Amino acid sequence: MSTIHEVIPFQELLEALTDEKIKLHHRYLYRLSDLDNKEVALLDSIWTQIPSERLTEFSLLGNLAMKAGKGRKVMWDGPN
Repeated sequence: MSTIHEVIPFQELLEALTDEKIKLHHRYLYRLSDLDNKEVALLDSIWTQIPSERLTEFSLLGNLAMKAGKGRKVMWDGPN
């Protein structure tokens, strides 16, 4: 797994989105920003394989990050 300062390989992100055994980390949310055309196409190709619970978690993370403001960390350990 990548460290917090490394760019996460896009394939790792796709695997995390589709595999519920992989704990979602806020780093994955950041990796979804500024996608190139190839990455958008890859994400689109697996979109229906992403469990709806994952999409809800990312929605929550995004809302929390925006509310926290610039320079603040949002921690997420997944639903318990």
